[in-house]
Amino acid sequence: MSEPSFIETLMGLAARHSLDKVQTASLMGVSVFTLRHWRAGTRHPTASAVQLLEVLCLVEILAPDLLAALVPE
Repeated sequence: MSEPSFIETLMGLAARHSLDKVQTASLMGVSVFTLRHWRAGTRHPTASAVQLLEVLCLVEILAPDLLAALVPE
């Protein structure tokens, strides 16, 4: 069994917190345009985006209230 891809991990995080595309893009600090390209596979995330997602997933586990506070409305 392989490790989930960046986009699978990101979309899983977004789904667990009922985030729409705008909120997900904002949480990652990118435009919706970039998010769409990540999902389509036509653009790959930067190393900093990958690290940010790793941190957000860790925060989700260790401090879910903090993650909830970071989610844009």
